[in-house]
Amino acid sequence: MRGEEAKIDLEAVAQAVAAREIIDLKAFDVAAAIDPALAIDTIPPGAAVVDLRAPDAYRAWHWPGAEQRDYFAALRGFAGWPRDRRWVFYCEVGLKSAHLAEKMQQAGFQAWNFRGGLKEMMALAERERGSDPALAALLAPALRD
Repeated sequence: MRGEEAKIDLEAVAQAVAAREIIDLKAFDVAAAIDPALAIDTIPPGAAVVDLRAPDAYRAWHWPGAEQRDYFAALRGFAGWPRDRRWVFYCEVGLKSAHLAEKMQQAGFQAWNFRGGLKEMMALAERERGSDPALAALLAPALRD
């Protein structure tokens, strides 16, 4: 181990640290970082909606009919998914879903990221629920109860 550590160019490490860019994630504008062609704010008719969050988060609330898929497994395996479907992805803030949508679009799929991530997906659920109590399942339990 010490032999490997001795091979490290400390000057190169110091230069890399000095040249680093510090990003304040609390002030980071996710929407501005995502290509507008990747994002939508509606669910197209017949689209497959995929939640890329962790299984526990999915169980707590998800878009009705959405399926949960592991982000990394989706990145590795989407080439085998049906190409004749439209795909809409969402995650916590929209970065993972935008990345997957971008890769799929590059491969010829009709795929989009839901603009604004989970927060905006839940806002859409509230708007679509409107005054119809039959659509209460669209809301997260914390909002519904």
